[in-house]
Amino acid sequence: MASKQNTTPTIDPVWIAPIYTNKSGEDFLGLRAVQTRITGYLLPGIITTTLRARYYSFYCWLLVEYANKHPQGWSIGKFIHRREQIFALANLAYSSMIPEMPDTGGLTGKRKLSVHWNDHQKHVRVPLDVDNYIEAALGGYNVYVGVMQSLNLSRANDDNNIEVLPRGQKLAQAFTEGIKQTKYYKERTKYDTAKTIPRAVLEEYGKNCHLSYLSTSPDRTPTLESLFAFDAKHQLPPPNSDIPTRGNMRGTLGLILDMLDQTTDDFYGFEFRRAITYGLCLDYTPYQPAQSLRPILAHWQMFQLREYYVYALYNLWCHFLNWLKYEGRQTLRTFCTHLNETVEMAGIGDHLNLNFPTNSFANWSLNDWFNTLLDQQGIPPGNFQNRCEGFARQSQAPLNEDDLFWQFDEIELNDTCRYVGTTWLLLSSLYLRLRGLQAITIDGSDAWYWARNGGTRRRSLSRFVTDMTEHIEAGDKLLETLHWLFRDYIIAQHTITSLEKWRQRNANTFHFNYEDGFLEWVEDGQSGLSASRFEQAYRMLFDLGLFETDKNRIPHLTTLGQQTLHRVVTYG
Repeated sequence: MASKQNTTPTIDPVWIAPIYTNKSGEDFLGLRAVQTRITGYLLPGIITTTLRARYYSFYCWLLVEYANKHPQGWSIGKFIHRREQIFALANLAYSSMIPEMPDTGGLTGKRKLSVHWNDHQKHVRVPLDVDNYIEAALGGYNVYVGVMQSLNLSRANDDNNIEVLPRGQKLAQAFTEGIKQTKYYKERTKYDTAKTIPRAVLEEYGKNCHLSYLSTSPDRTPTLESLFAFDAKHQLPPPNSDIPTRGNMRGTLGLILDMLDQTTDDFYGFEFRRAITYGLCLDYTPYQPAQSLRPILAHWQMFQLREYYVYALYNLWCHFLNWLKYEGRQTLRTFCTHLNETVEMAGIGDHLNLNFPTNSFANWSLNDWFNTLLDQQGIPPGNFQNRCEGFARQSQAPLNEDDLFWQFDEIELNDTCRYVGTTWLLLSSLYLRLRGLQAITIDGSDAWYWARNGGTRRRSLSRFVTDMTEHIEAGDKLLETLHWLFRDYIIAQHTITSLEKWRQRNANTFHFNYEDGFLEWVEDGQSGLSASRFEQAYRMLFDLGLFETDKNRIPHLTTLGQQTLHRVVTYG
């Protein structure tokens, strides 16, 4: 956008000709990095793209095999692509043989190799020519490099070659034990350079190497020991220390087993999110953690509270962009006037069984607002800080972050009253809970570190609590508070983040133009939750045979699952 002549000096950014055209990135408010740091701290050996537990032993085996012998002139990448292609085809071949069809979900290269298998499954020999089943230079190992280093399975040595460490050597040997009687294993070096492979060889190999058969294979025990890290010297070292966090895998995986052991219903990602949010509350009956798991749960609670916080800010951002889109070039002041005229909290309360007096944002003080909320939750009158601590210890109340989150399934983005009103309730609930949690200590945990993480520029939870408290003490009204939120936490935050991406990657991610105090819509926004890595951990626990599900999909720990949970909660 060309700038107008203006003799008044300004430090506001001015958009000119679209020199930068590359659109990239999803975190348009720059707030989600903290959640990634938390999950990396608590689950260092699992990321969102590591989907099946047996790949840990398989890749250790591949690395050892390459070091021992490989075709002359072959790179490690070429070697992995050949053997991984055969591994995937063997999984597909065996699954297609039997009626119960063992699950091949998470199989690397499945999309392209399934087509290839379907084209050739009736042939006596299957071509080995789908080298482009995945673009990554090291095949599927590319996504496992970091997590295998975190688990002390492999590392890059001083010569920049991949070294398999003793724990990885055990995994490789265990995988060998599981497949050494197969014809493929005995003739594997021949198939490294062969153009085809007999279907019968794939079927036999698949029976022994299948992703879904880890629980009956020799590599189960060393995989379990690696993931749970029972030999790790540390669990929950300070988040800002250089101490390896491998032992945190044990705590988180044990926490999930503890949840599965107590559930009476099916248990998936959103049930996990609810349990980590309220599991430390005195009145949360679906899950009460073992004492030794409370510090781990405190860190996961901070992850989910920040998830709701970021989600709420993105909701405000999305609604603001949507309003600009239909209203045209406007000021923030005009938008806030629109909110004051449109949002009626008494009506929002009716939807949620909350009894709010009829009052406008402009006339309702922030102090009265929060005390009204605490009254609605049945928190006894008294010192405000003590009331917040009481709120933080309860889950069964009308003002519940998880319930508020699900309200948005029924609310249209352009419904200013309900959308902004419910988002404001979510932020208000988070403020009360966080202010209470700030004073509540969980022994062995510095979970509040994650509230401080992000600082001012990234709008940390701690900064949010401090800012909100200052507005209460200043006697501000709700309208003044919302103006501040949109100005500092939405508009300024998006501008800071977009300028960083502009300078660092030539990426134009601006969703509005800003000039001379006026804002103009450029692109819609999007809200949502980031990944918790629960689904990946849950799947790996299932692969290890630590729990089973009945016909109603309710999980039950196996004998090994019970034994493993006992080892976790009594460790040390």
